[in-house]
Amino acid sequence: MVRLSVAAIRRNCRRLERLYRRTRSAADGQALTAAQRHRSTVFKDKKDRYWSDRIADQTGSPVKLRNTLNAILQRDKRTADDVAPTVHDADAFLRYFDDKVKSVRAATASHPLPVFNSTAEVLLSTLRPCSEDEVRRLIRPTASPTKSCALDPIPTFLLKEMVDALLPYVTAMINASLREGRLPSSHRHAVITPLLKSSRFDADEQKNCRICRSFPN
Repeated sequence: MVRLSVAAIRRNCRRLERLYRRTRSAADGQALTAAQRHRSTVFKDKKDRYWSDRIADQTGSPVKLRNTLNAILQRDKRTADDVAPTVHDADAFLRYFDDKVKSVRAATASHPLPVFNSTAEVLLSTLRPCSEDEVRRLIRPTASPTKSCALDPIPTFLLKEMVDALLPYVTAMINASLREGRLPSSHRHAVITPLLKSSRFDADEQKNCRICRSFPN
């Protein structure tokens, strides 16, 4: 069996993608999907081997090992350059964006309400419980990007790797939330960070910042 290099796997995916865009055939689409899944598997294996080898090499250096673990847990993903250095505190940003929303509402208050020509007749009164297979499909590595929030009890990549062990508990929590019609209080928090819209802007001007919100998974 010929083992393709990472560059060759990428080229093959691009070739199949161009082919599928031309033909739009089901067979070419399936070939593209299979190639993309193979690419994801190869990249994940390569990444896992890299971090495993790096941890093994740094077991004798606690400082380097700690930095490596922080990188794996994505604790160093946001650098100081990403966060807008500003003289304003959290309350000042809260007042600014609250006033901004109020001004938009006041400016549009005199406009007529939208007219809907048709409405849905079906009412959703209950939510069907999720099965473990459905939750597994949502959590599986290729279903969604691996993103984490500082409020997460565990990193997302660890949840994906341990999905079989954690699946009954995650499914039970989801169904309890659907059944009781409420979100757990632990998930009603977010990390709010002001970010500059552009590095050319003045960080002391609140209008030059946008809000980045991170919610627990």
